[in-house]
Amino acid sequence: MQKFLSTAVTAASVLAFVSVGLAPASAADESVRADISMTPSAGKLFRELPRPVEWRVEAEVTAPPESPLVLPMKRIRVSFPEEMSFHPDRSMPVCPDSSVGPPPTYISEPPETIIARCPESVIGNGTSSVYLAALNRPTGPGLTDGELVIFNGGRFQDGSPRLKVYGFSASLATGIYFEGRMKKNILRVDIGQLPVDSSVGAFDLNIPGNSSPFPERRGKDPDYVRATCADREWSSFTDFTLGRRDSDGTPFGVESVVRSNQVLKPCEGVRGRARLKVVRSREVSGPGVSSRYRVTLRNVGTASAREIVVKARGKGLKGTARVARIAPGRSRTVTVRIQSRPGAAGTPKFKLRFRG
Repeated sequence: MQKFLSTAVTAASVLAFVSVGLAPASAADESVRADISMTPSAGKLFRELPRPVEWRVEAEVTAPPESPLVLPMKRIRVSFPEEMSFHPDRSMPVCPDSSVGPPPTYISEPPETIIARCPESVIGNGTSSVYLAALNRPTGPGLTDGELVIFNGGRFQDGSPRLKVYGFSASLATGIYFEGRMKKNILRVDIGQLPVDSSVGAFDLNIPGNSSPFPERRGKDPDYVRATCADREWSSFTDFTLGRRDSDGTPFGVESVVRSNQVLKPCEGVRGRARLKVVRSREVSGPGVSSRYRVTLRNVGTASAREIVVKARGKGLKGTARVARIAPGRSRTVTVRIQSRPGAAGTPKFKLRFRG
């Protein structure tokens, strides 16, 4: 868990926390809310072919009015449907820890200054709000100007994508660093500790975040998140881990895990159409009465091709091979055994028959 880096924590916020004189674990019965959305960046979603989407996740925690404190949000774990996946572009630069990373990297600077360190590594953006000193307020979080920028952090050792998130509050002139990890359709976000253990009331993350009014904060990889829609509905839920930490980040008091209600989001995926083409063929044995050709087929359509028959035709030549299925965007290499009559010559042509 990363510490919140502060150079301008206001004295008023610290005094407010001390003067209340509340027990550290007096917050309880928090309620949580989470939401996800994935809309196609352009065109339609398909049932089988993954397409780029505008991706968004929201998380919010509140305490009942009678509670003096809001337990700080320490981490969230969001389950996403299997139809969604992250695809970091291997050619996109990884923003190093020396530019944006955990302490001792100094990051209490405006977003534009941080972006200038890794301008080609931006993958998205977001916003946040904070209950200063974890004090509950009937009007909601007292700090609402949090701005987030998401950077490409490469991958963890297990290969899962690493999201590096930088947050900044202009009213406090203070920055925060935390990380996210997507693994097996579970997004885990560990929230760094804020000054005087303030509580994140809500935040959202958007990839690529093209609705941001700041062009430099929009993601440079429009294909980072892809999705299909096969079942006409996506399902998700979020686990919130809440708890207090002392000044050096050591947990104390009660830590609780609260699960949000299941989120069901309708989606509409069109069936699509298969389209096969021969992208390569070469002879691997022959000549003679019998020869073999290795043929590579690629489905450049938007639905699976099934019950595929590859037929070889030519002067005095014939042969057939069968393939059960090729998914959209995939290739398959098959071997076609070709019989030839005496005196036959030439290179066979291949015709395809399939159901899609």
